[in-house]
Formats: sequence, structure tokens, C-alpha cells
Amino acid sequence: LRNLVVQEGGRAFLEAKHVKVHLDFKKLGIRQSQIMFRVEEQPVHGQIRLDVDPDQEENTFSMLDLWHGRVMYIHGGSEEPEDFFTFSVYSSSRREVPDYLKEKKLYRYNITVTATNDAPELSLPEGNLFVLLENTKKRLTTDVLKATDIDSNNADLVFSVLGNLNANAGYLEIEDSPGTAVASFSHVDLEELRVYYVHTGVRNSRIVLRVSDGDNLTNTLLLTLIALALDYDVANNTRIEILHADAAFIRSNQLAVRTNALTQAVDVRYDITEAPQYAELQT
Repeated sequence: LRNLVVQEGGRAFLEAKHVKVHLDFKKLGIRQSQIMFRVEEQPVHGQIRLDVDPDQEENTFSMLDLWHGRVMYIHGGSEEPEDFFTFSVYSSSRREVPDYLKEKKLYRYNITVTATNDAPELSLPEGNLFVLLENTKKRLTTDVLKATDIDSNNADLVFSVLGNLNANAGYLEIEDSPGTAVASFSHVDLEELRVYYVHTGVRNSRIVLRVSDGDNLTNTLLLTLIALALDYDVANNTRIEILHADAAFIRSNQLAVRTNALTQAVDVRYDITEAPQYAELQT
């Protein structure tokens, strides 16, 4: 037996050079079409496809089928470096044959799978809309952009901005270099929450993104950016009770503002328009 070598996710013919039966066909008076192989156990990570006579017994093929390229192994695309199937050999001839063709002896046939560098995949788990308040910046996370690569480390993945379809709407920046627009950033930057979209202009825009593992590229995806005008109302405005000449903290359960910022972190500033008459506010 000689191992079949196939690329990951590929296919290859099982030929006579892979399986040899040491017989003197002429002396025994049998033909190659009468030496039969029965697949007893199918491959784990692929399948055997037979292009043989439909009248032939299921999951069987002959030595002649091997010579004529009628037996194919198709790999399923898994990352496992090897596969196998088991088979038995018998003769369909009525002539006398060696004992090993009379017994149902199982043989294991090994298949070597050569790895290929699969392209990474890019998706938008929360959909293709990214909403933030106008003239603010909002962090991009792995909930917004998701890149996966089954045979590469995430540290090797790089996001690229192929185009900002409305460049005067805003830009991407890295936390370490605020104010500087970037056209690419690493998966590590994304995981460590260092990537922001900064809105500066028109409210609606789109950017085109893709990911590379250094060799292969993903499909491109379009992320739609929508900037909303700030809208807010006072959610809590209850009085605070305090002892004479004492102090107390004003907390959010006494004073709070609700905004339309959704998941965006927004700093709310309170301007004091009229100071207390009999006390003072301290921060």
C-alpha cells in the first residue's frame, strides 16, 4: 500500500500504484476486473466516490477500476493532517485463488493531507450599521468586526480600509495616535479596544473593509456609519436630604441624564446656572 496524498479540501484519484495485489493473473486465469475491493469503513474526514458499473455491489471497486481512474477520494476540508479507510479484498472468480482472497481480512489505507493556507473570514456580528453621536468618537470592538482564520494566529490578521465612501464624514484612528487617520489596524488593536471611528462631518457614510493573514484576503464588507444628533432628557432629578452643616454626595439616583447614545460611552457635563444660596458645590 502506498499512501494517497491530497491537498486539504481537494480530491485525488486512487490508482493502481497506490494499491498493489501480488498475483500471477495469467497463471491463476483471472482478470483484473475480478479482483474486488470492498470499502468496509468510510474515511473520517472525506469520502470515497466511485464511478463504477451501477450493477456492481455497493461500496466495491475492482483492480481494473483503479487502472481506469474510477476511484476518487474527496477531502472534506478539515485541518486534520491524515485520514484513512478500511477495506477487504476478494475475488469474484470461481477459480481457485490464494487463501488471503478467501478470508475477509481488513486492511487500513492511509491518506496524507497536505495543509493549505485558508483565507480568513470577515463578518459583522451586530449587522452592517455602526451608530454614534455626531462629532464624537466611538470604539470598534470584536462585536462590530469579527475576523476568523482557522489556520492563522489572530495576531497575524490585519484589517484594511479599502475606501471611505464619504471621506469628509470621519476617519479611523488608533488610541495611541489620536487625530491621525489610519488605513489599517491589527486584530490585536481591535481586541485591545484601541480602534475608534471619529465623526467629523456629514452624518451618513460607509467604509469598505477586508482582512489579510499575510497571504490571503477575505471578502470585502461594507460598514454603514450613521451619526445622530445628541438627544437627552433628565431621567432622575430628586432632592437630596442632608443634616445641618453636613455634606453629601449627589449620585446618579438623585440626578441623571438619559441620552440616545445607545451603547456609546458619553461624558455628560452639568453647567451650574444658579449656585445654592446656603451651601456650595464641590467636585
